[in-house]
Amino acid sequence: MVTMKTDEDSRSSSFREEGEVETFEQEDHLPPEQAPTPRAVGFSGKEDRAPSAKQVMGQREASQRGDMTETSVHAESGPKSYAGSVTTLHSDSHNSSGLHPVEIGSRESGQIRHLRILLGVILLLAAALVCTAMYLLTTRAETEEFEAEYNGVAAKVLESFEQIVGEKIGAVSSLAVAATSYAQATNTSWPYVSLNDFDYRTASILTQADCLLLQILPKVTDLERAKWENYSMANMDWYNEGLVRQAEVNAAFTQLDAYNPPFIFYYAFDPVTFTLGIAPDPGPGDYTPVWQHAPLLPAAVNLNALSYGPYAGAIRNSLDTGKMSLEGVFFGEPGDVNSQDVTTQFYAILLSLRAREPVEYKGEPMSYTTYPIFDTNDEATRKPVATVGMVVHWASYFKEVVPPETPPVTVVLENDCDGAFTFTVDNENVVFEGAGDSHDTDYNHLERQAALNTLYSSKLDEQSHNLELDELGCPFRIRVYPTSEMEEENRTKIPLITTIAVGVAFLFTAAVFFLYNHLVERRQKIVLTQATQSTAIVESFLPDAVQQRLLAATEDDMKDEQGAYFSPMSRLKSFLAEGEDNRNAKPIADLFPYTTVLFADIEGFTAWSSTREPAQVFVLLQSVYSAFDQIAKRYKVFKVETIGDSYVAATGIPNDQPRHAVLMARFAWQCLVKMDSLVKELEVSLGPDTADLAMRFGMHSGPVTAGVLRGERPRFQLFGDTVNTAARMESTGRRNRIQVSYTTAAELEKFNKGHWLCRRMDEVEAKGKGILETYWLEVSSRDIGQNFESTVSQEGDMEEPGTPVIHEVKRNRLIEWVVELLADHLRRIQARRQGLFLNQTCSDASLVFKPSADQTCLDEVQESMAMPTYDPKAVKVQAHMDHRSIEIPERAIEELREYVSIIASAYRQNSFHNFEHASHVVMSVDKFLKRIVSPNMEKGDQKKLHEYTHGLTSDPLVLLAIVWSALIHDVDHRGVSNAQLAKEEKHMADTYK
Repeated sequence: MVTMKTDEDSRSSSFREEGEVETFEQEDHLPPEQAPTPRAVGFSGKEDRAPSAKQVMGQREASQRGDMTETSVHAESGPKSYAGSVTTLHSDSHNSSGLHPVEIGSRESGQIRHLRILLGVILLLAAALVCTAMYLLTTRAETEEFEAEYNGVAAKVLESFEQIVGEKIGAVSSLAVAATSYAQATNTSWPYVSLNDFDYRTASILTQADCLLLQILPKVTDLERAKWENYSMANMDWYNEGLVRQAEVNAAFTQLDAYNPPFIFYYAFDPVTFTLGIAPDPGPGDYTPVWQHAPLLPAAVNLNALSYGPYAGAIRNSLDTGKMSLEGVFFGEPGDVNSQDVTTQFYAILLSLRAREPVEYKGEPMSYTTYPIFDTNDEATRKPVATVGMVVHWASYFKEVVPPETPPVTVVLENDCDGAFTFTVDNENVVFEGAGDSHDTDYNHLERQAALNTLYSSKLDEQSHNLELDELGCPFRIRVYPTSEMEEENRTKIPLITTIAVGVAFLFTAAVFFLYNHLVERRQKIVLTQATQSTAIVESFLPDAVQQRLLAATEDDMKDEQGAYFSPMSRLKSFLAEGEDNRNAKPIADLFPYTTVLFADIEGFTAWSSTREPAQVFVLLQSVYSAFDQIAKRYKVFKVETIGDSYVAATGIPNDQPRHAVLMARFAWQCLVKMDSLVKELEVSLGPDTADLAMRFGMHSGPVTAGVLRGERPRFQLFGDTVNTAARMESTGRRNRIQVSYTTAAELEKFNKGHWLCRRMDEVEAKGKGILETYWLEVSSRDIGQNFESTVSQEGDMEEPGTPVIHEVKRNRLIEWVVELLADHLRRIQARRQGLFLNQTCSDASLVFKPSADQTCLDEVQESMAMPTYDPKAVKVQAHMDHRSIEIPERAIEELREYVSIIASAYRQNSFHNFEHASHVVMSVDKFLKRIVSPNMEKGDQKKLHEYTHGLTSDPLVLLAIVWSALIHDVDHRGVSNAQLAKEEKHMADTYK
């Protein structure tokens, strides 16, 4: 028995099926019972009677009650019968108790597999947790050891820095005490005091204080200036003695002349240009001239130190308060003694004088410290009368603060006014890292710090003068951090080795477990694999409904005679196999009473493909049918198959679609429009006549039988008279036309689409069908529901055969195709030249050919010409170089396009010798040159091919010349024979003989 749906009421329940687009007109929603009675539509408003919807339904019911006729797509109708009952394709026939093969395999494993997975997960988690815990514990132990070592080092760094600060400041205080004592012993008053043996006194103090410069700055009032001038001029012996001593120990960095009056007083420092000025200090106010200092510097004596802003604050504070003063941080750009920057040059000179060799200043921070000199050593009555100025080089203060054989630490010096400065310090080296805090932030939690004033205050009792340190509102701090080198020195491989050992033990245990699990589940995996493979095979060539029927089975169906389960792959092979063993098997087939079948064929394809390469043929078919497939997905049209250049599709299969004719009409019209645009696009790459290809469509509605035909290559097929009639609609149609049968027209009328139809006036005689009444289908863009304009040339718009006019659009496409073909030959030439490293340039003059005035082109014809010789190197280059990677400049392409356009315009518009004909000749010549082979030539034997063709195929330049000749061979042809042309153009005949 054949299971069918014959209940008409079921078709009126819903009319917006999955395959319908969302832009139907309002009338599309009318149910069949309310749809208007169909009217027949013909040319020029003529109307013929068409069957009503009720009559069509009656015909369908009659066809269902009659015998089912099975007709193959490619054969005449003939009776066939099925053995056994038929398994239907409708979704409601699915056995609700059927199980998918994958589900059967999963149930086979059951709770045991889940338990194994759970045990495996627990085992892996336990291994991970134990390994992680072991690694963290051992790593933590090393970290604690590292932090303990660092804390000890940091404490020693701060302790050492504290000791160094006390020692260096104590050395400076001794100079101040010596100056006070010397003035009292010699019974002289300030500022008229000059220490004897100053250079010897300061030599040891410079070393002990580890400073770059020591200065005695006496306080001179306005009333004392004149007397000070006389005193300084008369007491310069210390300066000359110091020059001699400095020259002995450091002659290379002392370029000072001995004192020679008259002496210039009142040097001032220009705060704008940072240079020394010779103009007298303007005064009034205290004057603190630079007096005795070491080392000696040029143009320093009697310089008013208060005129230099960076030092003025500390000097004035010490003279006013009697405290030791520390002025901020100063630094300059890195450089040497030849730097144009005064600050850089100044610090480079000081560093070089201390090192007694050229030293480059690296931008390290400096500070200026002043220590007051009192008129008496009595703390109750003393008053500041001068200061000792000192330039502090902070990097020197960090030397040897780190214990020996200890990894380096990071020391950050900072104050609230000038920011931070970072040093990397070990026992022997101090490396300035730059301005800013650049310590490793991963060690923030290990920070150790101390304030400079705190360190200084702890040493007050040990100094000869208990003077407070005034940091002028910018307190200094030092912070100590560990470095990655210190941490790496404390890291070992013990945590990793321990973790690996524990992990290996767990992995061995897990390997034994998983091996056991693998052996146990081997059978289940085989079953699941076969189920997956069978599903993939079925999905590749069968609709979803057929897949469900084929793979669905009850529990009893999945067992053999002994009650054991067998795989779905075995069932699939059993169903699809040929032979008498399957005669009693249930076929998967059904009758679909409401369908529309479409046949589409490419007109002109046979002639077009005969002149193309196989790859070009497949490019066309693949492009066209891929586009059709996308449209079919949008409208839920079922693609049955493609046979050659024919495309077969159906609606109403495998799911019911009440509006099957409307959907197929929309699909066919979209395909027609798409085909027209595609062939125009492809003409540029596939050559002439591609745009002339067109589709013929044929549609017929009615019942079909569909199912899986078993055999060596089973597939889903359609059978029935509907299929044959649809094929006749296509074969009797015309290019760029959609021909529909009377039944399909009635279906469209039923849904108010009669305005899409135009009756075909001539008679259509179909083989085996007799005279048929058919209609042309023309769908408007509004009805399609998309914004596009059809450019399809309909039958009435087509040009008559033999028309000599080439449309401008088509000519432009031919020009682009020729340009691309010639450009490909140019790429081959360029690839050969690049591979052989040939000269790529030439003069413009060499490109111009000027024939003699008394010659014609016929005089240039040669009986023979030399062909290129065989070049094995060139052959090797051409074999290994991909010419498609060569880029032709856009300018060259434009010039080539302009030249081809000129050639195209030079052709006359006659019926044969025109540009379209020339393009065909170019295509044929190019195809011929690519297919030249030598008889009995082994593959790759290019030398034998060269000899066989006399070098014709060896040089890409020769191939270009031949193709070019084909392009221009009929330029300006008049379309008449030479004999007729000689009669019409006698002068031309005499000139060219």
